[in-house]
Amino acid sequence: MLRLTRLAHEGSRTTLLAEGQVVSEWAALLECECAALLRDGQTLHLDLSGVSRVDALGAEVLRRLAAQNVKLQQCTPLIRDMLVESGLQMGDTR
Repeated sequence: MLRLTRLAHEGSRTTLLAEGQVVSEWAALLECECAALLRDGQTLHLDLSGVSRVDALGAEVLRRLAAQNVKLQQCTPLIRDMLVESGLQMGDTR
């Protein structure tokens, strides 16, 4: 299961909190929600502090989102390492 909560909306910047698992159909849900915000012209920050698991599809979705300038933030060390191993280039995600 994946819960998505809009934490902040400041002008054209939105922070979205993801909690749960970014896996299979939940990864697709995350991508759709982020795409809708990006279509609205929002600068999107994705807070991953509540994510406990990411599968291969989830990692691919996060790679695509990062390529669309979605800022991935607050990754736990385990999730950050998994994403780096999957090929995602990550800067400072704190």
